[in-house]
Formats: sequence, C-alpha cells, structure tokens
Amino acid sequence: MIDKQKLNIIIRGFIYRENWTPISVRKKIIQNYTIDFFKCCNGYIDLIDKLQKKYDLDLYFTTYDTTPLSVLNNIRKQFNPKDIFISKELNSSQFTTTTTALKNLLANTISKNILSLIIRSDIIIEKKLIDTIYNSSFNEDKLYVLTKEKNRDRVIDIIHVVPASRLEQFVEYIQIPNLLHAHNIHKKIKCKVMSTYNNCKNTDGCTEFYRIYY
Repeated sequence: MIDKQKLNIIIRGFIYRENWTPISVRKKIIQNYTIDFFKCCNGYIDLIDKLQKKYDLDLYFTTYDTTPLSVLNNIRKQFNPKDIFISKELNSSQFTTTTTALKNLLANTISKNILSLIIRSDIIIEKKLIDTIYNSSFNEDKLYVLTKEKNRDRVIDIIHVVPASRLEQFVEYIQIPNLLHAHNIHKKIKCKVMSTYNNCKNTDGCTEFYRIYY
C-alpha cells in the first residue's frame, strides 16, 4: 500500500466577528455584518472529507484573539484540529493569521514532501472548487493558485497550495508592509493555476467555485 502524501489544511481568518467592515472595495457596497464560520462550514467539511481520500491530512485553524472562547471550543469539538493559532487582531492585515500559522509550522521543520493548503474561512464552497483541488496534481516546485481573473493579469487569492520548498518565500511575500491582497503574487513567485477557467471577474465574481459569505 502506497502512503498518502501529507497535506496541511489551514483555514485562515475570522471564525466569528460581529460588526465587520470589509477592507476591500466591497466596503463601498456592503454594510457591516457578522462573520460566522459555522454558517458556511458545510463546504469545508465536504472539502476535508474529499481530500482525506487522497491525502494524509492535518487540519489547522488560524484566527484572531477577538474570537469568543465558546466559538474556539466549538471548533475544537466539531473539527478536532491539530492546532488553532491565534494572532492579535489589532493592527493586523489580511495575511496576519496566515503568517502566524506558517511560522509555527516552519519552526517545526516541515518535510519537503508536505503541502499546505491555505484557504479563507469566510466562503461558501461549491463542488467545483472541491473537485478542482482534489483533481489537481501538486507535483511542481511552484505556488498553486485557483485561477486568473478574467481579462486581467491578476490571480484569485482566496486559496493557495504551497509546497514546503516555497513556504519561506510565500511567508516573505505576505509580510510585505501594507499588503492589501495577493492578486499579483505570481509576479514574484512562480505560480501555476489549478484551473484554466478564467471567467472569474474578481474575488467576488468567482461564484462557480465559491461565494464570499456576508
């Protein structure tokens, strides 16, 4: 029997946050709302269940110190993650929680053959996204992104699959001061798209794969 490849799934960002104002251009059209991971968690459960058929999984959450303890306890009870990494929300950026998680994993000496799948915590996942990830082969020394935006040389930054050989480079990139997004990461790190489908107008307009919960 062939051993399954090791895969870290890292669910990043707010698990629960009341009165949230988007930091992207969405704030011009979307009023404050409550982020609640448990309102969209079924897609993550389906994703984990599917990938367990192919990979040896370790699940992590990485979120903020403003998350209520009761919510963190529910995450532990329902998902049994290997760990939950906590970052300060004050003065944080979009990738603060990602940086915290990856620095912890790097400190524990990740093997070269371990992949890390990093995904936002506030999306409603569609079957097309699950199948795209499952059917992808991550056998090149590149950072994997979902797809490119339609008619623009920008990539969708909702999800990244990072081989261990690219983790330090990825962490260095997401710590760029005042970084608001990672749509241009392919201009700094060698990337490969999981899907050549590029009818995603932007992060919000990629509804065949996912919808942002709000």
